[in-house]
Amino acid sequence: MTELAVVIATCDKYSFLWEGWYHYFKKHWGLDLPIYFITETIDCPFPDLREIKVGPYEYKHWTGKINKGVSQIYAENIFLILEDYYFNESIDNLFMALYASFQALDADSLRILRKPSTATAHPIKLSLHGSPVRKLERNSKYLISYVPNIWKRSTLLDITLKAESAWDSEVKGTKRIRDRGYEMYDYMRPNWYTDASRRGKPTEDGLRLIKEMSYE
Repeated sequence: MTELAVVIATCDKYSFLWEGWYHYFKKHWGLDLPIYFITETIDCPFPDLREIKVGPYEYKHWTGKINKGVSQIYAENIFLILEDYYFNESIDNLFMALYASFQALDADSLRILRKPSTATAHPIKLSLHGSPVRKLERNSKYLISYVPNIWKRSTLLDITLKAESAWDSEVKGTKRIRDRGYEMYDYMRPNWYTDASRRGKPTEDGLRLIKEMSYE
């Protein structure tokens, strides 16, 4: 079993974002790890990625797509990202330090934020590149999030076992995390990626990056 895999979760509806995602991912990602592309029915256009097709899913069953795709990936841990997160910089060295911390902490999840979170959390005795790693409190509002996240595969599969929308998963999944006693952490690196879409439409920053891509 592979120790760590990168997994991109997407859907046919968001295929207009794929080229931009791939451009900025390849520009800023240099780690030699297996990379999987979970989609619905459209072929993955990037031959260096490992395609997993899961068939069409309704939005209200979004986590079912994640679960079906990840269940076909035999890696102990998963770095899960979505297709509308366009990388702005390389975090290769930071990522490996975060991954080592994830393992040392025996964490179930370590989310890598781009801006401050509303989650209730406290810093632990660990700081990387000048910012603290924080442990989320058991009573925090959102113990699950689909921002870029390092996951134990077994935890991710458990949390997404019931097919729900992303929003329902963040609410109901938080209760499941509390009930199971999973340990969740976060870390913030300001603006290391851009949200390229919102509610299915490109953001202004996303459009800017797509336009800039054509000049590079």
